Order: sequence, then structure tokens, then C-alpha cells
Amino acid sequence: RHRAHLVGMGQYATKVLFDPPGPAPLFEFKHGLRPGVYKTGAKLIVQCSIKDLAIYGAADNVQKKVAIKVVDADVIEVSGIAIQRWFGDQSIGLQLQGREFGFFDNMSIRADLPISIEKNPNLNWISIDMFVFRNMWLLVEDPNGPAVRIASGVALTNVLFDGTHSWNGGKYGLYWVDTESKGTSLNLSIKNVRMEQGKAHGGHIVHIDHNFALQNLIIENVN
Repeated sequence: RHRAHLVGMGQYATKVLFDPPGPAPLFEFKHGLRPGVYKTGAKLIVQCSIKDLAIYGAADNVQKKVAIKVVDADVIEVSGIAIQRWFGDQSIGLQLQGREFGFFDNMSIRADLPISIEKNPNLNWISIDMFVFRNMWLLVEDPNGPAVRIASGVALTNVLFDGTHSWNGGKYGLYWVDTESKGTSLNLSIKNVRMEQGKAHGGHIVHIDHNFALQNLIIENVN
């Protein structure tokens, strides 16, 4: 529901252990339509947050898991979160599917795919707008994978990676191969990123192959 807030006592003081029997997300911010309560077709969820806790996958669990999934959200804040042991069948730490004003900071994510940015299932024109990623330690369990993957067809506007970032273990840092977009994406800034300890050759810190147009790309202090 709207304005739901989950707050722990600290990034490692509160620990959640997830051991699903099949593929599943743990925390999902998504508007659930309820007849008679919300207008038909109202799918945007607003003003939610999750802060100050650690999320662990069970040591022997290899199901496809998503730690935090955000679907079509307006004003979402995720901060002070550690995600650990998140592996098995391309498990995702942070899965983002749409809308605006997202704030993600002070996070450590150790996963097959730490961050996945995907198309909005409810709209084809706002996938990610005015999102900020700040102070991230991302460790990629998939040696051929990226720390951040942007899916084909994503409509991206005003997205910033800033603060300090360490992206470790994967073949790529940010990976975006787009074959579907029909409009211009703009204002992507990637700053203060260090990539190290890669396990596969031939990748790039920033790999972008855009189908239509990407305007105002800023890459600064990346190594």
C-alpha cells in the first residue's frame, strides 16, 4: 500500500534471512489493486521506503531471488541496506521497474546481478526518471555479468550515480545494450566509480550501445 515504511535498527543490527522454496522477491513495493478502494487502472505506488537492515540469502539456497523489487513507484527511498549471499540462477539485489524520484544510498550488494533497471510494466514512456544512486559497494557474483544492467527498451531520464562507488568482480560496470527504444533518453551521469577485481576479460566500466539516442551523457572520475 502507499506510504509503507520498513525501518530496521541498523545495517547489520537487523538481519532478515530469506530461504524461498522457489523463485520469489523478498520485499516488493508494488501497488495492489483492490476493488472499491482505488480507481480502476491506478497502479502507481507512492512515498515508500526501506532502511537500515541487512538481507541475507540462505547459504545453500540457489533459487532465483530478488531482495528488493520496486514497480512503478513515485518517491521511493532505499538506504542503509546490505544485501549478502544473493546468488543462484541470476538472483537480483535491487530490481527497478519504473517511475520517478528514487533515492538509493549507502548500500552494499553482493549478488549475481546487484542492480537491474527494467521497463515499467504499466507505462512505456517512464522507466526511470530522476533517480539517484549514491555510495554503493557492488560485488558481482556472476563473473561475466555487470554491476548495473539497464534493460533494452528502458526510457531513461535524469539518472545520477554519484558519491563514491566500488563495483567489483564482474566483467562490466554499467551495461546497457538497447535494441528496442523509440525515443530519446537523456541526462545520465556516472561519477566517482572505481571498478576492480574483475574475473573476465574484454569488458568495460561503462558499456552503452543505444538503439535510438542518448543525450547529455556525463562520465567523470571513473577508473
